Amino acid sequence: DEIEPDAVFCTHNHSDHTDPVFLSALARHSPATTFLGPLESAQAMIEAGIAADRVHALRSGDRIALPASGVDVVLSKTPEVSDVAHLGYVVEIGGIKVYDTGDIMRGVTREPALIDPLRRAAPDVALITTSPTEDEFPDFREAAELAVAIGARIAVPAHYDCFAKRTFDPRPFAAAFGGLSARAEIIPYCGCYLHSSG
Repeated sequence: DEIEPDAVFCTHNHSDHTDPVFLSALARHSPATTFLGPLESAQAMIEAGIAADRVHALRSGDRIALPASGVDVVLSKTPEVSDVAHLGYVVEIGGIKVYDTGDIMRGVTREPALIDPLRRAAPDVALITTSPTEDEFPDFREAAELAVAIGARIAVPAHYDCFAKRTFDPRPFAAAFGGLSARAEIIPYCGCYLHSSG
């Protein structure tokens, strides 16, 4: 109730990432908010009652300018492995670049179409959707390889403590970063992380 965001970026049109009930309620509460996402998400937002002039469809390679920040749009999955378009976002705020992978695919480090734009974006912090057991997402070893490959100094695991049946112990994720140029940062449920540029 206290936050009126400038923009909401949805990564793909699955209900845990593009929730029409929540988004339409937010649009009513925060009339200045802009809503962005891949075409399927944009269509779902409009169908949920958000005015079309507040919704913007995105594709990989787009660059979005917002007050005090810029956002680079990157691909998270190749079309061959996804039922809808999957995007990730590199958000630059105050000189710090934060990469939200969205539901990134396992094998990302072997896909030039995915990894090359991330290397160019060079994020400082990477929020990486990962799983030790689900083949859909990078495992801990590949998550660490991804962070190092794109030059991120901090890697944060995503999807743990998020779903009751799809959680994992994040400590082995952190252990996968031993001796690497990136380090893991575990954020407790409903916790926060304060990044220092020093």
